[in-house]
Amino acid sequence: MAALLLILNGCGREATPPATADANQHPGELARKEVRTRARNSRKPRAVPVRGERTNGDSLPADQENLQEAIARAEPAAPAGGALFGESGDRPTIARQDIVAARSDVGELTRRAEAAGLRTLSSRHLTLFTDLPADEEVDALPEIFDLAHPQWCRYFGISVNQRPHWRMVGCLMVARERFAAAGLIPDNLPEFLHGYTVGDRFWMHEQPTEYYRRHLMLHEGTHGFMNARLGGCGPPWYMEGIAELLATHDLENVGGQWRLEMNHFPASREEMPYWGRIKIVKDGLEGGSAFGLLQIVRTNHESFLRNAAYGWSWAAAAYLDGHPDYRDRFRKLPDHVLAADFNRRMLDSFDDDRVALHEQWQVFVGYLEYGYDLERMAIDFQPGESVDAGGQATVTLAADRGWQSSGVRVEEGQNYKITAAGRYQIARDTDIWWCEPGGVTIRYYRRLPLGILVGAVRPDDWDGATTSAFLNPSPIGLETTLTPPQSGTVYLRVNDSAAELHDNAGTLDVVIRRE
Repeated sequence: MAALLLILNGCGREATPPATADANQHPGELARKEVRTRARNSRKPRAVPVRGERTNGDSLPADQENLQEAIARAEPAAPAGGALFGESGDRPTIARQDIVAARSDVGELTRRAEAAGLRTLSSRHLTLFTDLPADEEVDALPEIFDLAHPQWCRYFGISVNQRPHWRMVGCLMVARERFAAAGLIPDNLPEFLHGYTVGDRFWMHEQPTEYYRRHLMLHEGTHGFMNARLGGCGPPWYMEGIAELLATHDLENVGGQWRLEMNHFPASREEMPYWGRIKIVKDGLEGGSAFGLLQIVRTNHESFLRNAAYGWSWAAAAYLDGHPDYRDRFRKLPDHVLAADFNRRMLDSFDDDRVALHEQWQVFVGYLEYGYDLERMAIDFQPGESVDAGGQATVTLAADRGWQSSGVRVEEGQNYKITAAGRYQIARDTDIWWCEPGGVTIRYYRRLPLGILVGAVRPDDWDGATTSAFLNPSPIGLETTLTPPQSGTVYLRVNDSAAELHDNAGTLDVVIRRE
């Protein structure tokens, strides 16, 4: 049984600590009032702050240098000739289903639960024992678990007809001692804070919000599904990151029928009370404790006794799964969860474009907020060509995209005049917000007018050892003169939240002239 305690497939070795609730969300208050508003891609009308005021979308800390230094420290440059994550990222071999020798006896466990006065909730894929009173949200949990099953199958590429009778047995507990007295908790199961999975069984404590209760159940269910169908869950960062990724969900009831969407990027803080993973990342940046991809991949089981590891593992999984350049490679990783060199196989698959991968990770964490649009923020790295003295180049820029290459390479110490013109949509609520390259000065984002043209020079030899230029853009507006301190390609974008590009439209023309 010692092996049982050493080889765990739950939420960390002992716990699945949820992120600390946001400052304005008291857990007790949230438990009384669950927010069910579906936010998805629709945006509420923007509040108009006092000129210069930072908005809720502003993820930049008060001291910008803190952010830049945190990101620069988060990921050192890869060693020469080495792979992105260094040379010691592999995990030790983990035995397969040595955790549980036999399936749980559901009938016997049900008799024990009923004798102890516990309620039994059942569906095709879940038997759940609980001491919570009858409640619509609680009683729907097994049905929601069943809705997750085909989504797990689809994500991991498994037929829904393979082992159709697979099920898990769970305990949702207010008073753990009642379950222990009923023989529903093994004597040697360690203490845990929130959730714990072993084989086809899981245990979870009641949570402060309905959303996080479901999230934790789906998190534990992901572990159980991977154990049963894949034989294991991979190294700690992937095991917890993929469980967090798939458990982050959207749920609505339409005509008495539940509709579940797993692997849902949260559109608003109110949509997922007590989840807080984005807050972990933003707090880490502001506090100078940002995680780089190398650090995340090397996390061990003990790291998941702390909240930070969950937030950063979710961020890594969401980034790699959601980014159009990396998604296909990331989704092949379930094929290797039993491989002792899982991390090596992963990093080898990204080694050819490791610099771009790292730079886009910096952009992701630096601009991260609810509703972040990975598709529109993806960068197509296109090196520029030099312009002769007196010559110029024109580029058409899309207002609904993130950083875009101008196709122009500028030389260190030379003067370039940049002018921009055009009228484009920078937002839409009841009316269209029209904008020109000078920006809309009734609202600011990251300390610059909303919609203003900004630029950055990406050095030719950037290798990941410093902060990306995209994290410190310069205002261009209608016209500016650029004298770059180093040679590189000019990248441009309009200044807007990474979560609010979807309601932008139109283009602007930018002319870069070498004087």
